[in-house]
Amino acid sequence: MRWLQKGDSNSNYFHSIIKWKRQSNAVNGHLVDGMGCGDPGIIKNQVKRYFECRFRDEVSCQVKLDGMQFRHITQQENSELIANLFEDKVKEVVWN
Repeated sequence: MRWLQKGDSNSNYFHSIIKWKRQSNAVNGHLVDGMGCGDPGIIKNQVKRYFECRFRDEVSCQVKLDGMQFRHITQQENSELIANLFEDKVKEVVWN
């Protein structure tokens, strides 16, 4: 706290913290097919491919909350949810 008493902004301390965070967050290499790779273009493509696979529309597991299984909608309910809405039908529901 001496730096505070002397009126110093202690910028050296804060700059060293920022430098350390920047270094610890950097990606310097990646394993591609079991081999180390440092080429940013290849790493970028690998990361992109990983997240594309990770967030596909495929459902791989059921949603559970403390062992409780949630009710699934039927095919009929699904059809009703994705059916086209017509303006007159929306007006009827909203204003009546």
